[in-house]
Amino acid sequence: MSVSVRRTRPAVGLLTATSTLAAALAIVASTPLSAAALPSQTLLYSVDGGVSWASDVNAAPGSQVIVRAWYNNDSSNALPNSPITPSNPGASITTTMPAGFTLFPGSTISCLSPATVNLATPGAEQKCSTDAGQGGPASDGSVWSGSDLTISPINGLFGEPTSATSGYLAMGKTRYVNLHQCVYNNGADNFTSLVNVPDNRFDASTNASNIANVSQGCGPGTNPGYPHVPQYNTSGVSSLDLLGNRYVNLHQCVYNNGADNFTSLVNVPDNRFDASTNASNIANVSQGCGPGTNPGYPHVPQYNTSGVSSLDLLGNRYVNLHQCVYNGGADNFTSLVNVPDNRFDAGTNASNSPNAIQVCGAGASGYPYAPQYNTSGITILDTLDATRGKGFVQFVMIAPSPDKTTKYPQSSKLTGGGTGDPESTGSVTVVAEPQPSSGDWGFPLDTATRLPAGHKVAYTVKWTCGPVPSVLPAPDTSSCTYSSGMRLKIHALNGSTFLHNSVTGTGAGAGTGIGSAIQNAQWDLNKESDGSRVGTCYAASSTEVRCYPTTLITGTITAGDSLITSIPVNMLATENSRTPAFQATWFNSYGEPQRGLDGDNDAFGRNDFYTFVTLSPKV
Repeated sequence: MSVSVRRTRPAVGLLTATSTLAAALAIVASTPLSAAALPSQTLLYSVDGGVSWASDVNAAPGSQVIVRAWYNNDSSNALPNSPITPSNPGASITTTMPAGFTLFPGSTISCLSPATVNLATPGAEQKCSTDAGQGGPASDGSVWSGSDLTISPINGLFGEPTSATSGYLAMGKTRYVNLHQCVYNNGADNFTSLVNVPDNRFDASTNASNIANVSQGCGPGTNPGYPHVPQYNTSGVSSLDLLGNRYVNLHQCVYNNGADNFTSLVNVPDNRFDASTNASNIANVSQGCGPGTNPGYPHVPQYNTSGVSSLDLLGNRYVNLHQCVYNGGADNFTSLVNVPDNRFDAGTNASNSPNAIQVCGAGASGYPYAPQYNTSGITILDTLDATRGKGFVQFVMIAPSPDKTTKYPQSSKLTGGGTGDPESTGSVTVVAEPQPSSGDWGFPLDTATRLPAGHKVAYTVKWTCGPVPSVLPAPDTSSCTYSSGMRLKIHALNGSTFLHNSVTGTGAGAGTGIGSAIQNAQWDLNKESDGSRVGTCYAASSTEVRCYPTTLITGTITAGDSLITSIPVNMLATENSRTPAFQATWFNSYGEPQRGLDGDNDAFGRNDFYTFVTLSPKV
């Protein structure tokens, strides 16, 4: 900064009387404070891939049950509302899976759902730990101990580790901080304002809101004098999305033409003067600035008046923007952040207290702080919106296969300083089906598919009603029934594996293949004749695919029709030649019809296995 430059021309917005401190304080409040109940906690389930939710559900044996432990922090602060210590513990959500249920690996996530009103019909506005910019699913080994879950409500969110078992219960926040940058020009001097100031002709409409602002709101300035100059394309607005983001990173970029210092903190139409101000889970340590114009107004980091301030909003309610204006006679210079030359620091901060006193560096002998000109000021952005404090922890568990219909109760609890430790209960009733699957289910007798050894292949696997040729003396042309007791499986043998599928199924694990393995992927089981969905397939591991009908009542298909995987299953065959690589089979845990001349149960009949065998060795 050219601090040695001095001018005698009067400064912008000069008033005849100094303002009082009260006049310098502008408060933008998004939500009035009100008394609120302690946080609540609710346990809900879905057995249809997240379409519907209830606290008590019926599930098929072996089916996937999505569990959501909801919380609602409708208080006026994060909890605990003071630093986490052994005597002031962080918040945790705890639950235990019912006996016999097993965890679907990698399915535990944390989500913010601020727009939800009815928990049974969640709002579309959501941010989960698996979204871009967040940490990913929870570490099973850290948050699970056997069937017991202990997890932070914000595990994997706001930059928190995926191993976190306790943390803050975030307060409800407005969606956006909208920074309005207003530039005024008298022909030689550019003056920047981002807050409301005592001389309201230079106000800027910076605010906290649930609406992203798309055009700036600026006072008219003074004309003649310092009018607002949108035509110069250096005024603008940046809407910073707070949902799931911990930091507001304010990048202050200063440009200088030798006599005039121009400050920019947002992206503007003339992107040569852009500033990289953002909301993120990473605290920025160096500023990002456009190059400016050279000759003209180049960026001048060497003057040590550019800088970045990272405001941590996790647990903090207010953004206190301190606008400090320094005057060199003919040049007004604006600063809102701490900078390397701390004589021009501004006290901008995040806090749970609205600031009442403006904090500004003293400036330099040539550029003193000039509060008497009434263009310095504070804008306090209240980011609290207590109606937006909802979120949940979610995981998927696999139902057991009891001998009889069984109701499994479950409870979940929110604990931690200031939460009141609310608890809720729910239940999953696993409906056993004693009836067997009727008809001749299986595969064409004594047939196999030949695969090239060591190669990738893709097949749509079929389980057929009335396969031909059949083990029966005469093919069975009657219809076949299917039910949730059926298990349709494909096993990888002798070093073969299943590969990642580009799945588009409707279930909870859709599209979440890990690495090159297919584990956690999920897709549909369909009728071949009309493509209708009757169930779900998923990869239990890289060597086993399981499919099952999901209906709790018996369905029927005609002879010659099949149940098929909705997409081809990608396989990598063993490199060993003339070796079984994959085998498909089926069974019903509630009993099966007798088939075959020897009276063997269908589970051991030759019609009930289909084998993929390798040919020559891999070349």
